[in-house]
Amino acid sequence: MLVNRITSASLRCDRSELAALINITLANALDQAQHLPERYDERKLLSLQFLLPLVPRSGAQAFHERLRLRAASTVMQPTAG
Repeated sequence: MLVNRITSASLRCDRSELAALINITLANALDQAQHLPERYDERKLLSLQFLLPLVPRSGAQAFHERLRLRAASTVMQPTAG
């Protein structure tokens, strides 16, 4: 059972629909993290980590790769001094 976050209405959802929603959610997060890194930070990505066991291995690998790239780009940023 899903709950609409705006109306609080309940919506029945079977396992395959839930899996599809989880995959879409993670794909959207990865896309936003790539194209809008200033608005979709590492903390926001990590908040979705609990979904990883529910997605295909390729989705989990893409998630970890995005985190790795973000960490590498953060380390490479020059510091003000």
